[in-house]
Amino acid sequence: MHVLPVIRMRSFLVAALVLASSATAARAHVILDAPNGGEVLEVGSVFTISWHIVIAHNLQNWDLWYSTVGSAGPWTTLATDLPAGSGQVGSVHTYDWTIPFVLDDSVWVRVRMDNSATDYYDVSNAPFSIALPPNTEMVIVGPGGAVAFEPDLLEIDLGDTVLWFWGSTGHNVVEDNGAFDSGATAPAGTIFEVLFDQAFLDANPRPGAIYDYHCDPHEFFGMLGTIDVVLPCPTDLSGDGEVGAFDLALLLGSWGPCPGCPADSDGDDDVDAFDLAQLLGSWGPCP
Repeated sequence: MHVLPVIRMRSFLVAALVLASSATAARAHVILDAPNGGEVLEVGSVFTISWHIVIAHNLQNWDLWYSTVGSAGPWTTLATDLPAGSGQVGSVHTYDWTIPFVLDDSVWVRVRMDNSATDYYDVSNAPFSIALPPNTEMVIVGPGGAVAFEPDLLEIDLGDTVLWFWGSTGHNVVEDNGAFDSGATAPAGTIFEVLFDQAFLDANPRPGAIYDYHCDPHEFFGMLGTIDVVLPCPTDLSGDGEVGAFDLALLLGSWGPCPGCPADSDGDDDVDAFDLAQLLGSWGPCP
């Protein structure tokens, strides 16, 4: 006698689940296609955010935000009141985003379909990252309003780029002898970069490849910085980070006229006693 009520109850539960599922699917009126999780976006590059319409409405415009806290925000404005464009189902919309100086491995984007009635949203399915480009190091200019560079001493490899980011307003970056100069004082968010490659070092030689710099308005207050370019060792012919017997053997094996020879450390197209003296003078560990 209790069978029918049980069957009816199960039928009701199934129907409720179907309705709930349909209601959830109905909320996906707009889908964010990219970034959708796992991407690594480089500071200063341009990434195309894309999304498409699933259910059409009386579309007014589009809004975009990003968050470094989580998929629920809080959100930082990326772009608002973007043109509506096509409102047809399946139409794809894009926005070229210049990646801000926000270094984080948990970033999310949200898009809003701004309609004349109910608005609809979608968020990245998983977090993505914002990182510096390869072979790039960073210095914060005036972090938190401080009269300082952070770090004030930075060791880099030959060929690296140094990127200065203004953490507060009213500073500049000037090498003591004019090798680089960011110009007039600049507002927070400014980015200035220098590539420390061999051409730069040749044009701006400094003892030990050490470049001291300062902020013009705050030099008196100790706002000073240093870039130390760590040079590869020209006598480490084997490339093992150490000058030793193997490098000596390579040099002696190249003895004599040898244009473009790696053992010709002084560049005179001849491996001779001068090159031998340089090698012996750098014997041992050599960065």
